[in-house]
Amino acid sequence: MAKNETDKSVAAGSADRHLTQLHNSRYKAELDQVTDIRTTILVQSPRGGQLIVWMTLVLTFLLIYWMYVSQIEEITRGTGKVIPSSQLQVVQNLEGGILAETLVREGEVVTKGQLLMRLDETRFSAPYQESRLKYLSLLAKSARLRAENEGGSMQVPEEVVKERPEIAAREQQLFVARKNKLITTIAILEEQEIQRKQELAELEDKLRELDRTYKLLKKEIDMTKPLVAQGAVSEVEILRLDREASTMQGEMSGIRQSIPRTKSKITEARKVIDEERMNFANTAKKELNEVQVELEGLSASATALADRLDRTSVRSPVHGTV
Repeated sequence: MAKNETDKSVAAGSADRHLTQLHNSRYKAELDQVTDIRTTILVQSPRGGQLIVWMTLVLTFLLIYWMYVSQIEEITRGTGKVIPSSQLQVVQNLEGGILAETLVREGEVVTKGQLLMRLDETRFSAPYQESRLKYLSLLAKSARLRAENEGGSMQVPEEVVKERPEIAAREQQLFVARKNKLITTIAILEEQEIQRKQELAELEDKLRELDRTYKLLKKEIDMTKPLVAQGAVSEVEILRLDREASTMQGEMSGIRQSIPRTKSKITEARKVIDEERMNFANTAKKELNEVQVELEGLSASATALADRLDRTSVRSPVHGTV
């Protein structure tokens, strides 16, 4: 019985080996068949397709070889964060211009109001300087005209003295020259007034003297007439005295007529003096009003130009990172 079991085991093992060999033979046959099919397809495929296949293989090999021999010189590792667009602040200049200097770098932390860059000032500096020069000139001129109108001393604004001392000096010299001219003109008119007053005084003195002499002459005539009647004095003498009295009356009449005319000349001289001063002040006041209007318009323009010039220095509107 043991022998039979042994024979069965041997038979079973022999059967398994036979089955395995049979399976391997079939697998090999099928593999050879597939290889033959692939070879046949490759051989029968167009020449262009073969070229593409070979080029693909060559490029793949070259890529693998490059990846194998190449070395990475630098490896950078870092952390980042997502910034919402609502937190981004665009920095720009309203007018634009040529960038002259950049004072910060990308990634640098800046504070609010920090200077970031400068633009070329040439386009804005020239108009501003021209406007500023005209403004200071008008400011100094207004100070001179105000002093001429009010009749006081000239006080040049401090900003004119500091920025443009030559303008302040020029207006001061003009003020002195115009004031001296007025003083000279007034002095001439006052001299004429004084002369008229002296003429009046002389006329009044002469009238008083003639009146006193006439009264004495009249008294002498009154005393002589009785003597003529008595024959003690010649009648010719009384005629001479009457002629002198008549002449004196004519002179006194002429003087009395000259006195009002002389007084009128004195009044006219005083009027001319007052008008000269008034015209000087009124002319200054008129020019001052025109200058004030021009200054107001120029002040607004200068402010706008100064703002443009200031914006050539671009500053950070917020605290943040560039």
